[in-house]
Amino acid sequence: MSFTSLGKLIPQNIKQSGFGRQIEAAMVLKELEQILCSIFGDSVKYKIKIISFKDSAVKISSISSILAQEIQLREKKILARINQKFGEKTVERIKFAV
Repeated sequence: MSFTSLGKLIPQNIKQSGFGRQIEAAMVLKELEQILCSIFGDSVKYKIKIISFKDSAVKISSISSILAQEIQLREKKILARINQKFGEKTVERIKFAV
């Protein structure tokens, strides 16, 4: 009888259960929050809400139109950092909700 390590079983079970995309989305959103905090400071957490990640787009709402514009101006840099970690074209755009 042979044993399979948990390191191999967990990723297999995640794929089989269909939770893989949800886990990836949560990881992408967490990484985006960290990137925004590194660029704009920790206070950005209180000025934005990261809503969702769907169809290669992240949706964000902001209480500050100035901050939303700053994020749009730095969008390519932000996307490059996310895609460097998760793979090319994981996130292709940032959308803003009103």
